[in-house]
Amino acid sequence: MSRNPNYFKRHAHHRAASLCKPVTDTVTTTILGAGKLRSPEVAFLMTPIRAAHKAMREGVATDMQWCYLAHAMNVAMAIERLGVVRGLRDHIHSAELALEAIQDRASATGTWKPTALHWHELDDIASAVDLHEFQLKQLSRKEFESAVVMATNEVRSTGGRVVRADWAGHITQRKSA
Repeated sequence: MSRNPNYFKRHAHHRAASLCKPVTDTVTTTILGAGKLRSPEVAFLMTPIRAAHKAMREGVATDMQWCYLAHAMNVAMAIERLGVVRGLRDHIHSAELALEAIQDRASATGTWKPTALHWHELDDIASAVDLHEFQLKQLSRKEFESAVVMATNEVRSTGGRVVRADWAGHITQRKSA
């Protein structure tokens, strides 16, 4: 027995209507990103940021570690603009200015050379990293993903280069053997 070729056309409306049903199952809602980031996820996200901050503080940071901190500040500012966690704009902006000054000094010769940080740069970056962790604890997975996309698109729209970091790699300086 073969089906009428118009079978799917007649039932397309039914299929479309069934796809738009609201999700009321809490497990499905959580899977779709409405649940807050859990503590292990926040710790996982903060580990490479803290490692990059440590290297920066010690004066041995690579350009990739600088990029990682800069991206974290871009995401922090995007979270601020989304309005989920508000009131941290000045702290984040101070850290962005400090990172900009560090980049200017470190790449003054044309290639990256680690540089020592001034006390106010250390303070601004340390407080912004702590505040970014606070922001992440307040977000849902979907809000975090939106902030990352917003930050990435902003960098691209201003002519910047987006560097993909290995989330599991925890960017650290390699020691020569």
